[in-house]
Amino acid sequence: MRPTLAILLAFFALPAMVHGDDKKEAATKVQLADLSREPEKFAGRTVQFEGIVEETPTRSGGVLRLERSLLAIVCESKPDVVTGDRVQVTAVCEYRGSPSKLKILATNVERIIGNESAIPVTAGELREEPRKFDGKLIVIEGVLRNSPEAIEFNGDVRYSVRISAGVAITCHGKPTAVRGDRIRVFGTLTYSDQAPTPLLLDANAVEVVPR
Repeated sequence: MRPTLAILLAFFALPAMVHGDDKKEAATKVQLADLSREPEKFAGRTVQFEGIVEETPTRSGGVLRLERSLLAIVCESKPDVVTGDRVQVTAVCEYRGSPSKLKILATNVERIIGNESAIPVTAGELREEPRKFDGKLIVIEGVLRNSPEAIEFNGDVRYSVRISAGVAITCHGKPTAVRGDRIRVFGTLTYSDQAPTPLLLDANAVEVVPR
């Protein structure tokens, strides 16, 4: 009976062993700044990050670029995204060559719809814990202190709004709010302690809050 029992135990254990071998490595959530700062740290790892699309690939195997990043993301297949979309990218990192360079191979590019996931923050919270919100989609409210003017550059129309000292906010399109309006701004925050203004908010939507 003992040999038979051993065979049965081995039989039932086999699926679990196979399943364990087939498990894919869980993606590590990172910031784009981390990949640029310590590329060798992510060699051979699967990572996941978010950003705003700046340049889309025209074919499978083409390059996707995100705003405020010099990293080239190679896409296995052409993603269904356009410039300005906020996306979540899952990718495998390779670090090789002479000199060594980071190569990012995207296995999935998913468009994140809407601003529902935006984190409500105050200007004070941004100044106190800037790194906490780096690369995050946030929403901030305040009274518009300047009279924004649209400027066209390379076909892209942008303007700046000021609602708090220490936070530079760039918006796309033409302004709809005027000085004195209370506004709600949605966008992706970038923190760089080397920049003249460390906190940069790239807005994707500006709403006038009803009085």
